[in-house]
Amino acid sequence: MRLNFQINVSSDVFKLVFWLIGLISFSTLMSSKVEASEASVRQLKETRQCSGCNLREANLRGAYLRQADLREANLRDVNLQSANLRQADLREADLRNADLRQVDLRGANLRGAQLEGARLDQAQIDQTTLLDPQWQQVAAWVNQPNGGAGPAGEVGQLNTAYANLNGLTVAQGGDLRHSNLNNANLNNGALVEVNLRQSNLFNTNFRNTSLSQSDLSRSDLRFANLQNAFLRSIDLSNANLAQSQLQQAWLYEANLQDANLQGADLRGSILRRANLTGANLRSATLDGQTNLSQAQLRRVDFSGANLQGVYFKEAELNHANFSDANLRSANLAAATLSQSNLSHADLQQANLSNTNLRGADLSQANLQQANLNQADLQGADLQGANLLDAQLEGADLQSANLLDAQLEGTVLEKQQLCGATLPDGKVVYCDDR
Repeated sequence: MRLNFQINVSSDVFKLVFWLIGLISFSTLMSSKVEASEASVRQLKETRQCSGCNLREANLRGAYLRQADLREANLRDVNLQSANLRQADLREADLRNADLRQVDLRGANLRGAQLEGARLDQAQIDQTTLLDPQWQQVAAWVNQPNGGAGPAGEVGQLNTAYANLNGLTVAQGGDLRHSNLNNANLNNGALVEVNLRQSNLFNTNFRNTSLSQSDLSRSDLRFANLQNAFLRSIDLSNANLAQSQLQQAWLYEANLQDANLQGADLRGSILRRANLTGANLRSATLDGQTNLSQAQLRRVDFSGANLQGVYFKEAELNHANFSDANLRSANLAAATLSQSNLSHADLQQANLSNTNLRGADLSQANLQQANLNQADLQGADLQGANLLDAQLEGADLQSANLLDAQLEGTVLEKQQLCGATLPDGKVVYCDDR
């Protein structure tokens, strides 16, 4: 027993010793990494020779690095603003997300360098600067008048994926069709009346950018950020905007015909008088600040969408699909919804006054406390619908199907129900028909 006990204790001691050795080794390794980075910064400033060095996140603002050897160096997220890198060797360097504003890069060699997300605006770049074609194009765009676009219509295709084009301005009428700007940053830009038709704009950042009257039809804008963007009269017909962010976007009179907006976030967006005919808005998110008044929404698929409190006043919604949608407290006053599918939709407390619902499918819909005053429900299917305490003053329910509908708390005149099938299956016949 005693022998076994000693062996166990010895085993535990060995485990503790090995654990401490491992901890000390790890701490030493981490410290050496930090020291190596600091040492690299000193080495660079003193000798300007730092090929392969780890300089990530270093502050080198205004540093004198003329003719420095920085081949294959890690300069990711480094602040090099206003630094002198004239004739420096930066081949294969990692400069992703680096701040290169106002840097002197004349005569520098950046062939093979990674510049995704780097700020190049106001950098001093000339014909002696060696850049890969993609980054030559980016540098020209961010450092010349009108983005280096030249006269309207003479721009050409862009291949600037992952580029930082913050604040970019493009001359009106610029032709950028078929461009590749996926994952690029165009925040706070101005691209008015620009042709970006059939472009790759996947996950592109257009936040606070003006794209009014531009053509982005048939473009890939999946996961794009268009928050607070000014998009008046923009052409987004047949564009793929699935999962895009359009919060507070201004889309007045925009053309979104047959666009894919599945899962898009449209909270607070202004879509007044926009054309969304045939658009897919399945599982899209809208709120009480979303304005779709007078919009064209024929054949739009809103099935399963969250539309609580959305403003649809006077919108054209013929043949639209609202099945299983949340339309609580939505304003659909004077809208046209003939032949639309509203089955199983939640319309509790919704405003449907003066709305055209002729031939609409409202089976199993929740219309409790809804305002249906003066609504046209001729031939509508309301089988199994919940109409408890609904307002139906002046509503036309002729030839409507009310089989198994809940009508407690409602007041209806016989003339409103001519030819209608009541909850108990009886048909209302009117002598003057």
